[in-house]
Amino acid sequence: MSISTTQNITALGDLKHKIASAFIATSESLSTYKRKRRVYNTTFTELAGLTTRELADLGFSRGDIRRIAREAAELA
Repeated sequence: MSISTTQNITALGDLKHKIASAFIATSESLSTYKRKRRVYNTTFTELAGLTTRELADLGFSRGDIRRIAREAAELA
């Protein structure tokens, strides 16, 4: 094999590695997004289902629900 052929094979291997790394990173980002979105939706739905009195007993108002759901999702 010539030096040029070896360099091409090495460059191709590097490219494959970069593509695989990008795919893995994208997949992990999507997985993280889905997990956080699921926590947000669950938290929002559960809090929205409470009465105003139940929310007040917890120290929250109806206007706090989105914020609390976002905070829960960030912790997930």
